[in-house]
Amino acid sequence: MVASIYSTLLAAACAASTVVSLSAPTDCPITVCPMYYQPVCGSDRVTYSNKCELEVAACKTPGLIMANATVCGWEAAECPRYCLEIYRPVCGSDGKTYSNECELNIAACKNPSLTRVRDGPCKLPTPTPKPACPDACHKMYEPVCGSNWVTYANKCLLEAAQCRNPSILLAATGDCKCNYACMRSYDPICASDKRTYSNWCEFSKAVCKQPELTFRSIGVCKK
Repeated sequence: MVASIYSTLLAAACAASTVVSLSAPTDCPITVCPMYYQPVCGSDRVTYSNKCELEVAACKTPGLIMANATVCGWEAAECPRYCLEIYRPVCGSDGKTYSNECELNIAACKNPSLTRVRDGPCKLPTPTPKPACPDACHKMYEPVCGSNWVTYANKCLLEAAQCRNPSILLAATGDCKCNYACMRSYDPICASDKRTYSNWCEFSKAVCKQPELTFRSIGVCKK
């Protein structure tokens, strides 16, 4: 009778020890994971919000490891579309700043060559400084007439004025006067008298004779 009771107790103890050995560890540390979304896929085919969440689960599930650094199934399906609205900028190899790594991962899904260069926004390229307007010209007298009816001693001085005021154009070579030779190029100008002049020079000659005449539009006057 005693032997039978002893055998029963021994069997129960063995069963209990077996159950304990198969259960999950109970000494996992209490871990508070960050709230950012950088999904990873576990070997159990479960998507975890980030690597920390997977590590917490792995402590309770021995053998659980990370399968890949993306949502389970994305590697064989369409690219993700949404990310949490968290601003933690990263710089991509395409020179573009992404709001967070999730946004970069979405872009990288569509462009596998895209990688993260560094944390933080990409540095903006240094703008090319605009060349300074010339402040000195040769003293040679080769007069030209500007569209503002100012005679410049030479073309260099006109270009210096044009640099500061792009609306100034070369009206004609020589002093500003009504009777000067114009080139035969055809770049029609429509004036306020509804007449089409073959080029700016011809229009300028007309303005010289009719000061009230004004520019209307580029091209042939429409009837």
